[in-house]
Amino acid sequence: MKNIHPYLIPAFDVYEINKQLAEYTTPDAIKYQVAKYYAKKPIIKVLYGQLTANDMQDIILSKTRKQEIIRPRYTTIYFLRNILNLKLATIGKIMGFRDHSTIIHALKTYEIWCEYEKPLFEDHIQMCSVFKVPNRIQFQR
Repeated sequence: MKNIHPYLIPAFDVYEINKQLAEYTTPDAIKYQVAKYYAKKPIIKVLYGQLTANDMQDIILSKTRKQEIIRPRYTTIYFLRNILNLKLATIGKIMGFRDHSTIIHALKTYEIWCEYEKPLFEDHIQMCSVFKVPNRIQFQR
């Protein structure tokens, strides 16, 4: 490597991080990755059969209140908020015309679930690694 001034080295790291995050800069990309991850879960396969990521996206955006679908929906909402930093009303429109108060409830509930439920926390860690973002939730034993 050529002689690079030490003050310029962090700039390369920021460039790499931005390059990695560029893959997930649209709401559709985030929704697709969450749907792809949860479509492989055994409980989803038992309830709905073999699903593609697009089919799972449609189910996540539906009005169903089944726990198995609410978790991927809340996961999508959490990562839309934390990766793209979208407004609550915008996330509500993206997630099927839901109210901003529903989005607030989803964010709070998701964080509580991740803090106290080990399987959901492990799913959260996996999704953080997929999106290459740091984990901001601590598991409470």
